[in-house]
Amino acid sequence: VVSNNPTVDGVLGAGQGYEPRHDMEYRLEPFRSLLKDVSGDDGEGLGFAELRDALLAVKPLDLEHVKKINRAEAEFWRRSQGTHVGDSSTKLNFECGGQQG
Repeated sequence: VVSNNPTVDGVLGAGQGYEPRHDMEYRLEPFRSLLKDVSGDDGEGLGFAELRDALLAVKPLDLEHVKKINRAEAEFWRRSQGTHVGDSSTKLNFECGGQQG
């Protein structure tokens, strides 16, 4: 969830924010583990959207496989919980992945 709440001098009030507890490697581990299981590749160097796309490319029409990807993504977002304050020009963007066009 992204929220654009006002702050006082760029600072959240007491108890309103915390950084994600885990580093990116730990957060991406569910994707890397699943990719290793289904393809033998651990996806080293790939980001969130690239890992998701690589997993979908393995069996895009296999319902059980897609459910596993969805579970891995849900775990990624659970591990990514936190609050970060910054300028809107750095916060209102995202990595969407997939083909655009």
